[in-house]
Amino acid sequence: MSLVNLSYEANTVPSAVDLECELFISNNVLQAAIRKIQNFRLSVHPTGNFAEEIVSGVAWPLAEFLAETVFPSLVQNLVLGFGFNLITIDPVVYTVENEKISIEPKDLKLSNFNGMLMLDGSIDIK
Repeated sequence: MSLVNLSYEANTVPSAVDLECELFISNNVLQAAIRKIQNFRLSVHPTGNFAEEIVSGVAWPLAEFLAETVFPSLVQNLVLGFGFNLITIDPVVYTVENEKISIEPKDLKLSNFNGMLMLDGSIDIK
């Protein structure tokens, strides 16, 4: 006896889901954290070979219910607050006449300059 899989094609409605992120800097690392996710639903449709489409079609009402009610809230709970590193601002080291010069950023802060994101701080030259 062979197994027949449930097979669905899934799409978000709307097709693109907007996220809002908060940017912050910590220890010279620019980071982002997801703070808001646009409401969405998941639309599922049976797919696959003939047998998979029939079996998936029978289970489709349950799959659609789960996709529209459980999955979006599960994604929101998993993703909201998720943080990730965007870029690390490392020291820059130059060699001038066989002497190493290190330029290290410190006290970095995010601010706004004419509607653009600005990274502001000071440097140590060693």
